[in-house]
Amino acid sequence: MLREILEALSIGLTLPALIFCGWVLSRYHGTFSYVFTGQFSKAQPRDWIAGGIFIGFLGELLDGAYWGLAWLAHLYGWPFTNGLISWGVVANIPSREIMVVMAAYGHIRASMMVQPGFSRRELNVAVGAIIASGFIAFGVLLLTKWW
Repeated sequence: MLREILEALSIGLTLPALIFCGWVLSRYHGTFSYVFTGQFSKAQPRDWIAGGIFIGFLGELLDGAYWGLAWLAHLYGWPFTNGLISWGVVANIPSREIMVVMAAYGHIRASMMVQPGFSRRELNVAVGAIIASGFIAFGVLLLTKWW
């Protein structure tokens, strides 16, 4: 009973979270014109921050909507619940992992412009290495699970 109450609370609080995500997206839409048009040299720190905020909240909106539906289906025992939960990992890839990386890149890139510590090239190499570490971990998981 307590778990169902907490599940209902989580689902209920998902609604304001989604509304706030939409509100943030509407406020930041169009404030980062140089970041996503390929004119990176013209982008200012505010553009990178705004782009990171936009991508981060877009990812959260997508993730929250998916999991809100999955947990709603679970609460009511709808027949497609298991499918939503078992395939939720696929929904997480674009809405969580990819968008978090993109949002973080925007914030780090902005911070580099006001607090130089390393070059843009060094940042891009570091990002590539970090992403590669995720694929290496993926490979290790595959090998240790099925080999």
